[in-house]
Amino acid sequence: MVLCAPRCILRSSPLRRYVVSRRQRSTLKTPNQTRFSYYLSSNDKPQEIIGKLHGNAVLENPKKHNAAVVLATPELAKQLDDHNFNSELVSLLSASESIKDFHLLCAIVDNIAPALGEPVPMPGISVLRGDLDSLLPKLWAPGQPGQPDQPDPPVEKFERDSVAALTFKVGLSTQTLPLTRTTFLNNKASTLLTSRYDLSQGTPKLKQTSEKQWQNVHVEIDQPAQSVADFGLWAPLSPVTRARKLTESFGNIVRGIEAGGKPIPASAELEDAVNSMFAHQRTAATTSGPMGVWALITPDNSQTSSWSAENAPDPSAILQGKAVTRADVESCAYYLEQQHQVGSRFYQVLSGGGGWGLKKGLLSLDPRETFFASSEEEEMEKFMRTMSNSSFAPPGAHIQFFVPAMASAETVATSATGVVFGVPLTPESTREYDSSKKGYLVADHFGALSTQGIYLSVRPDPGADTYHDSKLSVPGSRIYIGNAGTKTGGIFGFLGGGDLADAGMIAMM
Repeated sequence: MVLCAPRCILRSSPLRRYVVSRRQRSTLKTPNQTRFSYYLSSNDKPQEIIGKLHGNAVLENPKKHNAAVVLATPELAKQLDDHNFNSELVSLLSASESIKDFHLLCAIVDNIAPALGEPVPMPGISVLRGDLDSLLPKLWAPGQPGQPDQPDPPVEKFERDSVAALTFKVGLSTQTLPLTRTTFLNNKASTLLTSRYDLSQGTPKLKQTSEKQWQNVHVEIDQPAQSVADFGLWAPLSPVTRARKLTESFGNIVRGIEAGGKPIPASAELEDAVNSMFAHQRTAATTSGPMGVWALITPDNSQTSSWSAENAPDPSAILQGKAVTRADVESCAYYLEQQHQVGSRFYQVLSGGGGWGLKKGLLSLDPRETFFASSEEEEMEKFMRTMSNSSFAPPGAHIQFFVPAMASAETVATSATGVVFGVPLTPESTREYDSSKKGYLVADHFGALSTQGIYLSVRPDPGADTYHDSKLSVPGSRIYIGNAGTKTGGIFGFLGGGDLADAGMIAMM
C-alpha cells in the first residue's frame, strides 16, 4: 500500500495521478539487497558525487553486502576509468564493514531511470547492492579461486562494434538493457567493467579487473514476478486509427485489414490518418520530435468478453488536431497497460505504404524481439512459426496504430519508481525543459533507459511453460515493478541531496 502521498508531496502539480492496479502500487522492499539512485543537477560536477553520497543512511551495510552494480550516465565515464574514484566508491558501498573482498560491476547507460515524475533524465548513478553469488552469478572467468565458470554470452557471436548489454532477472522474467555507445568518451564501443577490491587492509586495493560484453544480474524482490501481469507498463501514445481485424499477413509483414466489413490494404487507413495529422499539425500545441508509428497487436486468444474493437481508444480528437492533455495520456496508457498484461504486444512500423500490385499497402513491423543473436536452431524455429502464421501479427488478431503523444515532456512523464527500465523521450521533446537545480537521492529505486529499447522475456501467464520475447521501443515508455502512484512533477527535485535517504524511504513506503 502506498503511504507516501499527502505528507510527502512537497510541490503541487496540476496533473492527475496515474491510477494503477494494487499489485503495481504495492512497494517492493528488498530485504536482501539495497537499491538507490542519485541525480546530479546541471550545476554539479561529476566528481562531486562521492561527497554528496557521504552520510546517507541508505549506504549503511548491516548485511555485509560484498557486491554492487553501478549504472552511470555518460557524464561519469571519466570517473569510472579512474582507480581513485572507484576506490572511494567501494569504500562508500562497503560502508567500512569487515568484508574481505568487494566486487564492482560498472556500466555506462544512456540514462538512469528518472524518479517521481521528472520529465527529463538527469545525470547520475543507479546502484543495486547485494551478495556476490546472488546478485552477480558467475561473475568471474574460469580459473579464479572460489569462483564458478562464467558462461558465454547467450549469443552465437558479437559484431565487432556491437554494444554490451546487461540482462536483469526479475522474478521469472528478464529485461535486457543495451548499454550506450561510448566510442567518443573512452574509445570503447561500450563500457562494462568489473573489478575486485581487497578490503582486508582497511583501504580498498584493486586486485582484479576485466571488461565484459554481457552479464546476468539477479534483482531480488519480495513478490517474484511470475508473468507479464505482474509488471506495470507506461507507454505515452496516442491512437491514430481504430482497432481493425487482420485479414492477411506473413511473419512481420502485414498485408490486409478489415474496415467497415471490407478487406483493405494494411496501410490505407494509416496513410489517411497520418495525412490528416500533418494537415492539423500547425494547430497542435506541441510536438515530441520526429513521428514514429507503433502497432499494437491484440491476439485473438487474449480477448475476453469485456474487450471489443469498439472499446479501443478513439483517434478522432487526435486526427482533428486537438491538443493532447494529461488525462488523454493517462487514459490511453492505462488501456495499453491492460492490453499488454493480457498478451498484446507493440511493434514499431519500419516501412510500408504505397506500392502497387501485390506490394500495395504492405506494412513491415520491426522483427527484432531479442537483443542477442539467435542460434541456427532458434532461427529455424522462428521461421517455422512464421510459416504457420503464428508469430507477430496473425490473421484474426486485431491491430491498432499509435504515435507518440504530441505533448510536452512534463505531460507524458511517468512517476514509476521501484525497479524500472525503459526508453528515453526524443531529445527534441525535452529540449525546452529546465531540470532541477539541486541534486537528490531516491532510495528503493533502481533502473536505466536505453535508446535502443528494452528486450523483454516474460511468461504470458503464471501457468505457462514458455516465455514470450518482445521489444519495448516507444519513446518515454517504462516497464516496471514497484511504486507508480505519486504525482508527476518530481517530489524532491528542489531539495539538496545531503540527507534525503530517509525522505526517499518515506516516499517509497
